[in-house]
This record gives sequence, C-alpha cells and structure tokens, in this order.
Amino acid sequence: MNYFIITGASKGLGAALVKALSAPENTLFCISRTRDDMLVRSASEKGAVIEWLLYDLNNVLQIDTLISMIFQKIDKQTAKGIYMVNNAGLIQPLGMIEKASSSDILNSVRVNIAAPMILAARFIDLSRDFAGRKMILNITATVKEPRSDWACYFSAKASIDYFTKCVGKEKQKEKNAVKIVSIAPSIMNTDMRGEVLKRRGIGERLLYFFRIKRDLEKPIHPDTVAKKLVHLMLELDPENGDKIHVSEIKGE
Repeated sequence: MNYFIITGASKGLGAALVKALSAPENTLFCISRTRDDMLVRSASEKGAVIEWLLYDLNNVLQIDTLISMIFQKIDKQTAKGIYMVNNAGLIQPLGMIEKASSSDILNSVRVNIAAPMILAARFIDLSRDFAGRKMILNITATVKEPRSDWACYFSAKASIDYFTKCVGKEKQKEKNAVKIVSIAPSIMNTDMRGEVLKRRGIGERLLYFFRIKRDLEKPIHPDTVAKKLVHLMLELDPENGDKIHVSEIKGE
C-alpha cells in the first residue's frame, strides 16, 4: 500500500492528484477546507482508500495533531511508500503591498510558509522509522523574476523553495532519508488562475496573456501536471532539495 497526504485537495492540482492516485493500491489523506463528494465517490469506486480531513491550514498550531492522527492510520509494516504533497496555497493579498491588511499578510504567511514547513517537519519526524520510499513535494511557483502585485505570494513560494534546499542539504548524508523537492508546476488552467484574471481589468488581462506568449509557456491542464508528479513520486529518484519544473519530468 502507498500512502499519500495531499493538501489543497478539493480544487485544481490537488483534485487532479486525487484523481490520478485513485487506484486499489493507494490510501489518500485529503486535507482542505471543503470536501468534494464526487472525488471521494470516484476514488472509492476505483478501489482507493480515501479519507477527507476538513482543515484550515491557517490554524497552524493544530497541524501537529492533524499529521499525528494521519500517521496513526498508516501501517508502516506493510507500506511501500509514504508521500506528502504540500499543494495548498493562498494567493491573497494581491495588489500593491501597502494596500494589504496586516491580517491578510499574516494569513498568507501562515498558509503559504508556516503550514508547509510544519507539515514537512512532522512528516520527516514521524516517518523516521519507516524504511520504505518516502518523499515530500512542495508545490511552489514557475515565476523567474519579481512581479508587481504578487509580493506576498511569490515571496512565500521563494521561501519554500529555499526551505526545501536547506532541508534537502540536511538529508543528503542521512541514511533512509526523506526526499524533499520543490515543484514549479507551470501555469495551469485552475480556479486560482481564473480568480486572478477576474480581479484584473481588460488591459491587465491582455498584458497577462502577452507575458504568457512572451515566456512561451501556455497554461496546461492540472491533470497533465498530476500525472507527471505521480510518475516522479513512484518511479524517479530526484536529488534531495532540488527544484524541478514539470517540463523536466520525462517518461510518465
């Protein structure tokens, strides 16, 4: 049995991962603020074991309890692999930083930085005695240069990229170490992208699509990204601490 912990599981890439991993040999622990009953039903019909945990990652002080509860349900004696995908993200606040409220900035830091750090720390600790394959994927961002209006979100993603590098370095010489990598998922057709576009005027939307064309990176379907990430987790052996763009994942 393979065990997968997925945050932000109800939408976008998270939901695509649930679909891609819905198979008899997999147990899925889905974490999000809302539950997708259709996903649960579909996963069960395909033979997967699925448990949905309604949880707001803004509540960082109870994450230890959440992850401990999950690991109590993992049979390490029979498990082939244990994996976690830190996918949940909060794009707000968008816009000029001086217009962001203190509470919005704090929420961004909790969900985008503190939560994945705590989840990774507890995962590493609680899987220490597991000798099988174990890996953490931190979903970050594709952006290659600073962008106005995105100070909180992209700063948070850069923080997690560097966190991943540091933890990866810690684990390089450790026996039976967790593999941890950050993933640049490309621009995807998700509700999050739609939310960004709705907040922009016509001129800003045209500029947005011009930038995509300039960067030669067109939006792709999250199902495509999910299949690549499943292949990475189950089949490949990435360097600890690496940042990997989905286009670099071959052979899925």
